[in-house]
Amino acid sequence: MSVIFKKALEDLQPQDIEALVTEDYPEGTYVEFKQELPSRNPSGDSWLTGSPNIGDYARNQILEEIVAFANAQGGYLILGIEESKTKPPKAAGIKPLPRCAELAEKLRLQARDCISPMLPLLNTKEIVFEEDGSGVVVCYVAQSRLAPHRLEQNAHCYIRRNDRSEKMTMREIQDLTISRYQTSAQIDTKFVERHHKFKRLMLSAFDQQECYGFRITLIPISGNVWIDRVHDDRFSPIQVDFSAFVETQSININWYDFFAPSNHRPILRGSRYYHHDQNIITSQEIYSDGVIEYVFLTRFDLKDDSSNRFRPEYIFSWVGNALLTLEKVRKNSGFFNVEYGLELELSKISGELQIGRFRYGRARVIEENPLMIPRISVGSRDEFPTIMQIINRDLWDSAGVAGYSDFRIEFPDLP
Repeated sequence: MSVIFKKALEDLQPQDIEALVTEDYPEGTYVEFKQELPSRNPSGDSWLTGSPNIGDYARNQILEEIVAFANAQGGYLILGIEESKTKPPKAAGIKPLPRCAELAEKLRLQARDCISPMLPLLNTKEIVFEEDGSGVVVCYVAQSRLAPHRLEQNAHCYIRRNDRSEKMTMREIQDLTISRYQTSAQIDTKFVERHHKFKRLMLSAFDQQECYGFRITLIPISGNVWIDRVHDDRFSPIQVDFSAFVETQSININWYDFFAPSNHRPILRGSRYYHHDQNIITSQEIYSDGVIEYVFLTRFDLKDDSSNRFRPEYIFSWVGNALLTLEKVRKNSGFFNVEYGLELELSKISGELQIGRFRYGRARVIEENPLMIPRISVGSRDEFPTIMQIINRDLWDSAGVAGYSDFRIEFPDLP
């Protein structure tokens, strides 16, 4: 397998594209090359002569390939690669396309507007070869949990067969719908199992004394992840601080070392980092099937109401670090583009949940117990700040108050 398929899209360099040509890499189930934008015009698509828009024919032909990958096992569409005349075609040369960065963004937006339902995960990346901005565009689309997808312009569904994208029959559409439904049910079962495990832990954690806590569960929802061993530093959990802006004020969201999971031991097909004392239990677990789970539990004093509330700093610190751990796991396992589902649960053994404001503001009551934040799809790292905004909104909506309209968290680069 070429090195290009062993790297995250954002890390690709011109030499990775050149390697495809050196290796005579063939088209196949997961790879499609296009030398130029498809066109019925002998002079080529209008994009090549400076038009700000891609022609309808080129757009539809490219999006058909993207739909086909999403409905199958996922794959790469690479524009600007000359194809050989062999069967199957092989990468024979590089033919840079003009304004490749703009083209990559244009295709991503076109896919969003023209494919139904919208693809959960599509990444586009420009690889510049010329000083005028000409280069190659790499599109990666993951196997989609929402398949079957169709192209809105002609209402057709497509699927990848060997090195070709073809229209699906009605029977194939029905079979794919059933298959994806079954996969979705299996993912639901995994999340439910994590909920019940967390509930059992709460009931036994402090000899059935009053406690509250939260869990963050990340489960792959596209593709099949398997990591042989997760017991070395390549998969150790991230533990970093964050800078945030709340209503234009800068605050620090710190990772508190005094209860951070620091002990480490293997578990069945996984690895656990943990901390356990008379007041706090924390753990960070990573499994061979790609599941990541963070747990925070603490006792509280029934006579001290201030101890009986969630601090938002803790929640956002742990969610942020869970997302960065996901990024680390994806990069070091080679499953760069697998989509994940995130579930956040806040729970208390009995009574009402309470959440304080940032910097120890007035506590608010969350009537649901447990509170299950609706699952969130996690694609690329670029989505992490948006995910935090969604959680911020959901938490305060659940407490019956308007949240922070301006809430931003900066994600540091992986250490």
